[in-house]
Amino acid sequence: QGVVAYWIFDDIYHAQEGTGKTVIQDLSGNGHDLSIGGWTDYNDLLTDMTGTSPIYQGGHGLKFPGVNEYLYVPAAQATDFNPGRGNFTVSVRFNAGAYTGNYRALFEFGGGGGAEGWGVYLRPTVNSLRFEIFGSTGGRQIVNIDFTPGQDECFVFVCKASPDWNVDVYRNGVLVTTEDWEDWGNVSSSYDLTIGRYTVTNTQFYDGIIYEAAYFSYALTEQEVKELYGLAKGWTW
Repeated sequence: QGVVAYWIFDDIYHAQEGTGKTVIQDLSGNGHDLSIGGWTDYNDLLTDMTGTSPIYQGGHGLKFPGVNEYLYVPAAQATDFNPGRGNFTVSVRFNAGAYTGNYRALFEFGGGGGAEGWGVYLRPTVNSLRFEIFGSTGGRQIVNIDFTPGQDECFVFVCKASPDWNVDVYRNGVLVTTEDWEDWGNVSSSYDLTIGRYTVTNTQFYDGIIYEAAYFSYALTEQEVKELYGLAKGWTW
């Protein structure tokens, strides 16, 4: 139980890693490094490290152009992101840019209505951010949060399985809703874990900045969520 993967997108940190890199390191120490898709190489990706974030003090983010750029953990190495019937937590800190189309995939593992898994998406047509779980029972279960692009946001989704079957949604460290869902059964995906791409159709690329993302194999407490939100340069494990 604990952090499964934690990635930050900081230009200073990553520039120090040197040229010739092909991955973004998983800082949890569990080896779930992100491979690069769409960018020509690691140096090309570094040119899109940009901006400063008031809620990510001193940190810079990675600008996703929204054309065909994304990051991923290959399916063969992504099995640890299957929560099964257990608790889990998904966290992503970002600033959305162009806000068009039906879906913009932010952070997902399967899901998206096309397969079992979980995912975080922008829904421009209904001005919302969506989190969903698609398990072996209960069908596709969704929570939509009113959302306006162009500002720094940190969303944490704390997913509690049996006997609760609910999701606590935190926005910038504050609990905004608790969604009581049906038993979602077993949640398991055979897809890549992706950041910035809708995996099922390989389309609907995210346009905007992402500062950090994380996945935990347990339900974070409210205090842990507040600590995660308040840290200047991410969580020190």
